[in-house]
Amino acid sequence: MAPKAPSRISQLAAIIYSNTEKLDALCAAESIPSPSFEVEIPPNAPAAFEQSRNEVLVATDELFDLMLGPRQLAECDPLQASFNHTSLIGIQAIVRYGIADHLKHDEEVTFSELAERCQLPANDLTRMLRQAMTRHIFKEPRKGYVAHTAASKCYIDEPLLKDWVYLALEEIWPAAVYMLDALDKWKGSGEPNHTVSLKRNFVKHETKVVLGIQHS
Repeated sequence: MAPKAPSRISQLAAIIYSNTEKLDALCAAESIPSPSFEVEIPPNAPAAFEQSRNEVLVATDELFDLMLGPRQLAECDPLQASFNHTSLIGIQAIVRYGIADHLKHDEEVTFSELAERCQLPANDLTRMLRQAMTRHIFKEPRKGYVAHTAASKCYIDEPLLKDWVYLALEEIWPAAVYMLDALDKWKGSGEPNHTVSLKRNFVKHETKVVLGIQHS
């Protein structure tokens, strides 16, 4: 009986272990301080760390996503450190334009066909989906084609999840960048209407006025 192939999570753990061992050996051989959060540690990693460091970072990122699982990937909580600013844009597009709803569970179509279903420019949809694919939401099984992953299917199977992501990315995430602007505008205020969301709406209105856009 052939030995069982190691799982992907075991492979990733082995990559992390192997390369951190290399980094430990390098630190000992070159008298380089081991990575830590202490104040005396240099701000940038030594050049000699580069290859093993990158191997660890890439493997850690994939392992983290696997440990989250499909639903938590689909949740894409903007307050979660693993979801940086740019990684949310593709996911926001998926929810705003209902992209997941235009593709059946077991279907595989071209980006162009899916774009037509969603009434979006093909180039824009392709870029946005490929960006989301970096978080394992949708996949490109062959060049130019798109299919569901376990995470992207959650947007079809769990309407409440999609509603949460819409709230998170259309209201909470955009408002966050106006937090300090609201503090500046209403210093020390405890009034319930002196909010980040209100400040955000003021900024949107002022921008439309400056640009000569009719405000509705």
